[in-house]
Amino acid sequence: MYSPKTLGDVVFHDAETKELVLKHAKPNNFRNLLLYGPPGTGKTTVANLIATTIYPPQPTQLELLKINGSMNRSIDDVRKNIEPKCRVNVLRPPHLFIVIINEAERMTTEAQDALRGVMDDCNDVKFILTTNYLEKIEKPIQSRCQKVVMYPADEQTWEKPVRNLLKSWGIDWKDELPKCVMQYAGQDNRQLIEELEDWAEDVKEELAQINVIEMPSKSKKKGK
Repeated sequence: MYSPKTLGDVVFHDAETKELVLKHAKPNNFRNLLLYGPPGTGKTTVANLIATTIYPPQPTQLELLKINGSMNRSIDDVRKNIEPKCRVNVLRPPHLFIVIINEAERMTTEAQDALRGVMDDCNDVKFILTTNYLEKIEKPIQSRCQKVVMYPADEQTWEKPVRNLLKSWGIDWKDELPKCVMQYAGQDNRQLIEELEDWAEDVKEELAQINVIEMPSKSKKKGK
């Protein structure tokens, strides 16, 4: 499945959100982030891209720890899988250690309390949390993060990126974009991309069949 390679490739729902994300994707401005919004809006993708955007010229100075909150949801998971690594990396400047926790709302209240303590004790470690449900993230965690809301981009916002994607796949589409794809605009970015890829494959097959049919007629003209 297609996935943006840079933050500039991400289709945000508005310019203000994109500007906010780009602002914090710099070493001097980087702080703990909490990306929240409905499923399929690119929160995990943006979290990963923010981390790799911080030190692109010197990737050896960046280390990532990726945690799934649904699988590491207990206080023991925080103490065993997150806290020890954070405390070790605090002692390694100018090494930057970033912890990405997806589905953070799945962590128990006790686990979130323990995570808050790690965030306070390990100021040099940065956290990026993603969640579908902001209300399930404890207030003390929220207060320690810059919150960024992410919604699905609408049809108008998707128009140009979709045509650019099609062109990059060898399809220069001038007609109206298919409703089977654009119906997901404003609802689910991930589903829109999946439908677009399926539709593009069908178009490529149709174009290939047309080329096969036309080739014999062209050869006959050359023969004459």
